[in-house]
Amino acid sequence: MNKFSRHLTSGTIGKLCQCAAWVIAAIGIADIILQTYLIENLIQLVQSSTGLNGTMPPSEIYNLLLSELPNVIMPIISIVFYSVLLYAAGSIINHLFMQKTPVNDDTDEIVIESLDQFSREEIKR
Repeated sequence: MNKFSRHLTSGTIGKLCQCAAWVIAAIGIADIILQTYLIENLIQLVQSSTGLNGTMPPSEIYNLLLSELPNVIMPIISIVFYSVLLYAAGSIINHLFMQKTPVNDDTDEIVIESLDQFSREEIKR
């Protein structure tokens, strides 16, 4: 338990959650790119198998795209949900449990100095 509380107060667990969110987002983007590439290859395969000089009517292409659209959209929804959830969890964990450094009020004073103490020659340089 001591190791867990040490990692919790040092912010390691929060950073790990945030990094995991970016990893999930990167894997999801790769998945979306792969799905789009596979749909493009499917359209080319169907076009070549029609025997009409490799062309399909646009209505059939649109029907094929609409039938494959859920395969691309559903992963986007889950990727965004889990990425945002993990990133928010990491931020909340860091905010609630991370050890805060005490503020020393003596060093945070603002000192206003007058410019009258400088001679005009020092200002010209």
